[in-house]
Amino acid sequence: VWCAANPLASFRRNYDDLDWIVSAWGYLPPRGDSVDVSMIQKDTSFFGVYDSIPSHPKVLLLVNNIDRKTQLFNSAGVTAMLATPATRARVEQQLLAAVLHYRFAGVTTDFENVPAASMSQLVAFQSELGAMLHSHGLLLTQTVSVNTEPRDLKRFSAVNDYLFLMLYDEHYGKGDPGPVASQRWYVDRAREMLRDVPASKAIFALGAYG
Repeated sequence: VWCAANPLASFRRNYDDLDWIVSAWGYLPPRGDSVDVSMIQKDTSFFGVYDSIPSHPKVLLLVNNIDRKTQLFNSAGVTAMLATPATRARVEQQLLAAVLHYRFAGVTTDFENVPAASMSQLVAFQSELGAMLHSHGLLLTQTVSVNTEPRDLKRFSAVNDYLFLMLYDEHYGKGDPGPVASQRWYVDRAREMLRDVPASKAIFALGAYG
């Protein structure tokens, strides 16, 4: 579960039914030279509840490339970060350090609007980060949209433990009116993605918004 409208109240009600919590605490700034995880320290309410409950779902740190000023996915930052082994390594080390410090179960990357020319570097980033996490027994997961090319789905499947299939946005706020994900559309897109993503690595996402 992640990105709920009222996550703390939802967590209190449902923690005993959750396996994982994927929380958007990591932000890649537009300059792409580091990752900001300061939101973890600020989310004291979550940890207060988490520490008080008898069962503890695994927590994964989600990192994305949303520009917090515009609330839009910024391709410039992720392109800059992926451009060289040195910038990739800096962010990978920062993510690993945060996960180890807070005793999380792993990382989820949610980099969107990545240019096609940077996809090979994104695969390299996932591979490098995965090797680092796996050496500590931690998980690497990644979000992939329904528009991801089959070739890239196969490559991402090879370097991640799991992929979140983002089976939504059939219609969206600035497009034509219609459902977020109609039943037939959802089923068809899921079947298409499963041609290139092993079922054992696929997690179907539901868009619970309107």
